[in-house]
Amino acid sequence: MEGKKEQQKVVVAACIRDEKGKILLAKRVDFLNLKANGKWEFPGGEVEFGESPEAALMRECREEIGCTIEIVRLLPYLHQNVGHRTTGEVVQAFVSCFEAKITEGEPKPAEREISELQWYKKEEIPALDSLPGTNEFINLLE
Repeated sequence: MEGKKEQQKVVVAACIRDEKGKILLAKRVDFLNLKANGKWEFPGGEVEFGESPEAALMRECREEIGCTIEIVRLLPYLHQNVGHRTTGEVVQAFVSCFEAKITEGEPKPAEREISELQWYKKEEIPALDSLPGTNEFINLLE
């Protein structure tokens, strides 16, 4: 991989459900990884050095959707994928997903990272243009 910088990232995602069981998805804005741009995903992001996955997820939800969440449980699946950024970097991401609920705030997209937020029924999600791993996490929900 001459000329390309390889990185590994730990990423956390929140499968947020409302009182009716609908799931909140975010439409991603990503000009570093064009294959991910415009795809549906769970709110979340990278775990910073020294930060726990749970703390990172709570921070990311405040930043991305303006809400405080309560983590319910870790879903028993670890997704990994490799993405190529427009900068030439190659990033391998390890993604954990937590089931969560909003305890404070009304979801609003952080426009620099998310163009839209939408609540979906579980059975509607497989038909969406979503990031890899989304359906695997959805299938673990009760």
